[in-house]
Amino acid sequence: MIGLKKILGFVGLMVICFFFVGCDNMKNVPSDKIGMILTPTGWEQTVYPPGQVDVGQTHNDGSQNMLYLIQRSGFDIKESFAGRESNEGKEDHRCVTGKDKSLFTLDVRLLLALPDYSTDSGKKDLSRIFALGNPEVTADNRVMHISAKSVYEQQAQQVVRNKIRIVCASYNTFDDVWNAYLSEDFQKKIQGVISKALVDSEVPLHIVSAFPSNLKQDEAVVAATTAQQSVSQRLETVKIISDFLDKDPTGNRRLVYQLQTLQEIANVGNTNGHNTIVIPFGGNTGILPLPQK
Repeated sequence: MIGLKKILGFVGLMVICFFFVGCDNMKNVPSDKIGMILTPTGWEQTVYPPGQVDVGQTHNDGSQNMLYLIQRSGFDIKESFAGRESNEGKEDHRCVTGKDKSLFTLDVRLLLALPDYSTDSGKKDLSRIFALGNPEVTADNRVMHISAKSVYEQQAQQVVRNKIRIVCASYNTFDDVWNAYLSEDFQKKIQGVISKALVDSEVPLHIVSAFPSNLKQDEAVVAATTAQQSVSQRLETVKIISDFLDKDPTGNRRLVYQLQTLQEIANVGNTNGHNTIVIPFGGNTGILPLPQK
């Protein structure tokens, strides 16, 4: 018969082996992550909170369970619609209005969240997010990491950007966009189309908020508009002065105005380093700048 000491020693050895093998199967879910296990036959419908998870042993055929991790908090995305000078590819990403084709720049800040994985449907949606992402291998080859941001960028970003452009084009002029921007109508429309874009892309992420900012009209258009307004104001000023002078039949107003203008010309010349003499004659004015000695 086998001695009691040998039996106890054998049992102790089995316990130790079981302990170390078991430890090898235990994987850590960090405090800022949640996890799901992918088995050889599909996803388990269990979401693991931060802590320790037993992924099981490797099967005789070499197959094994894998632990997939993803951040459990929401994440933000900045969609920028800027000009060539603001991006490395030198492509023009500005938005355009529907009627007068006004170009303008725009930023949209998105806050996105994972599905509610406390429900059965939410768990299925979460497993779909894991399936859509490109997993990154960690130091442990049985633990994979998925970035929710990368899922958005690869599966939904282009659709979202197109939807935002459609909202911009629904306004006739930049003034219409600006008024909608101030009244929050613009924000509501953008948030609505982003939500629809995620559904159309079959990406089970949820939009928490979308805030447009940095709304600016094309600088060339602003400069042209400013110049046009300046010309209009000058023409209006000339008309006011002409009407004022024409109402004086004696001509005194015109004479005083001419003398004031000549004085201003002489002052400018003196400021620029010249001794300027203004000689009126025959209703005309000669200006003879004399260089400094």
